[in-house]
Amino acid sequence: FKDDYKNNQTLYNKLYNKLADEQSKAVFEKVINFKISFDYEFMQGFTNNHAGQYFDKEIIPPIKNISFVDCGGYVGDTTTEVIKNYPDFKKIYLIEPIPENIRIAKRKLGSYKNIEFLTCGVSNKKETLYFNEEKSFSTIYGKGTQSVEVDTIDNIVKERVDYIKLDIEGAEQDAIEGAKETIKKYKPILAICVYHKAEDWYKVPEKVLAIESGYDIYLRHYMKGIFETVLYFIPHKG
Repeated sequence: FKDDYKNNQTLYNKLYNKLADEQSKAVFEKVINFKISFDYEFMQGFTNNHAGQYFDKEIIPPIKNISFVDCGGYVGDTTTEVIKNYPDFKKIYLIEPIPENIRIAKRKLGSYKNIEFLTCGVSNKKETLYFNEEKSFSTIYGKGTQSVEVDTIDNIVKERVDYIKLDIEGAEQDAIEGAKETIKKYKPILAICVYHKAEDWYKVPEKVLAIESGYDIYLRHYMKGIFETVLYFIPHKG
């Protein structure tokens, strides 16, 4: 990260200047400084707040009958919070490539008829990819012995979408490309994790704004360490 920041500081600054509020800019400064120095003083004020991640009331407006696309659904943690925060939800797509995680999620949430469980990943095209199961799933798009089916959000979702969450181990940029038509048509809220790859800090907003420019960008961080940094894209009011 340190090398990427040094080599692309202009691009990081471009994101900083696009951030919609002072809290986002403060988060930017703290997290960047921590990732460069590993000085825990910069983590003062942050907490491990996984339940609040993606549901920040200061950023996310009220949404009735929400349709939520949970990419990187894992064992249903985020979907559980969707149900708590939006009990009148219309539809949740829980998308997770690891079959065992889907089985656990179904045990927890299978009684809800309006949750669709999809055993696949999301990318910029439909294909079979490979990863090494014994390693971090950040290797999911590299070479390995375990296969995973991936598809585009545009192919998977054929109805109105209010909110898309992407926490997919470094494949976020490809997923954005695969959601181009959905973003154009519905202009959903986007919550995209940017801690897997250094370049995500500037390439994710580039890709989103190239599809739809009418977003305000917010940055939040939900951990006392380097993970759980989220860029939010909130449609302009009106």
